[in-house]
Amino acid sequence: MGDGWRSRVAALVKNTPKVLNLKDSMKVLFLASWYPMNGRSGNGIFAIRQAEALAQAYRRSGRSVTVDVMAVQPRAWTGGRVQILGEVPGGPDRTTQTGGLRHWMLSYRDGRGGLLSMIDQCGAWIRLFRAYRRHHGDRPTVVVAQVAWKAAVVALLLGRPYGVMEHWSGYLEKEPPLKPITKWLVRRSLRNARSVAAVSPWLADALMQFCSGLRVSTLPNVIEEVHWTPPAVDLAAGQGAAGDVTSGSEPWRDPRVFLHVSDLAPVKNPALLFGAWALSGLSDQGYLLRVAGEYSQESKANYASVKGVEWLGILSPSELCYQLRSSRALLLSSHRETFSILAGEALLNGCSVWTSYPPLRAFYQGLDGLVSLPDDQPLTWSLALQEAAASNPPPWNTPQAVRLVQERLKPYRYDEAGQAMLSWIDAWKP
Repeated sequence: MGDGWRSRVAALVKNTPKVLNLKDSMKVLFLASWYPMNGRSGNGIFAIRQAEALAQAYRRSGRSVTVDVMAVQPRAWTGGRVQILGEVPGGPDRTTQTGGLRHWMLSYRDGRGGLLSMIDQCGAWIRLFRAYRRHHGDRPTVVVAQVAWKAAVVALLLGRPYGVMEHWSGYLEKEPPLKPITKWLVRRSLRNARSVAAVSPWLADALMQFCSGLRVSTLPNVIEEVHWTPPAVDLAAGQGAAGDVTSGSEPWRDPRVFLHVSDLAPVKNPALLFGAWALSGLSDQGYLLRVAGEYSQESKANYASVKGVEWLGILSPSELCYQLRSSRALLLSSHRETFSILAGEALLNGCSVWTSYPPLRAFYQGLDGLVSLPDDQPLTWSLALQEAAASNPPPWNTPQAVRLVQERLKPYRYDEAGQAMLSWIDAWKP
């Protein structure tokens, strides 16, 4: 009996690691510098998409892993007091594609400035981390900081192993717009990270110039699955009014409609967009510029006098898909782009992309849907608009052309992007 008991204990000890799977049991926490407050759209959606793609990759691998997203936002961004403590968002606009991604978000009073604002933010972070530990019973195994300022600084203070996933376009400027203390904190958080990645090779190069000696890899952004269904070739057969996403028919691509999507921040170069549009005179010929995005009413008011503009506001992914498939071209007037998910979404939907930003021109070189403009001067863009109005070229989005776009963008699908992030974390986790 004694020998039998000893053999059973020995077998239990031997098999315990396999039963509990302790090595692969981990908790991944995404710290997001921006949290989207408009469902599946809005500033910061890239962080949610990457977290969802990672959670999907873990589920496919069969590993026991939890993935959570956490953010602290000023009330001026959220429109008031917001609390999302450990929720798994539901509903048509908040449904995650993983079925289990948990969100932790608090807003704080803004406008107080200086030390008081820092105290408010710290208080919100502390409350979130306490709620996270009560729910999970432990601290996160690893942290993914989405954007160095401020998420990576929070990760540094948290004291857990962390990696930095960078999306901020400020590093693409000649001198990143950071105050001296902020710059020092960001560089320290980058150097203390176990790994740093960026969403494009040109952003990775800019990060390495900002922080000498830093090694930065490239990880793909995520493009929503709704954009991967090829548009119908016979677009003229579509029916339904603009914006109708419920009829199930393919929208009619109107050669007189151009589209712009952004928050109208200075980096998006709205002065070029509206200046070129007004200079072209196309509104007098019945052409229309549709503008969508998370722009403020103040930004909209700055261009209220420009003729031939239709303001769409924030669009869901399906609504954006419809607008891209019913517009002649997406006018991407930005001074700089970290990667531009939007450019990829447009091309996947058979919508031409106009851009003068050199990295994007190089990345999409050879694809039929790219219209590469030599500079970002209003006269250059207005002449291009006039030339487009004077011509009536056949649609570029043949099945073969769209397949080439899909091949170029394959790393940005949920499955591929999630697997890439999973492999990245496995390379530096404890």
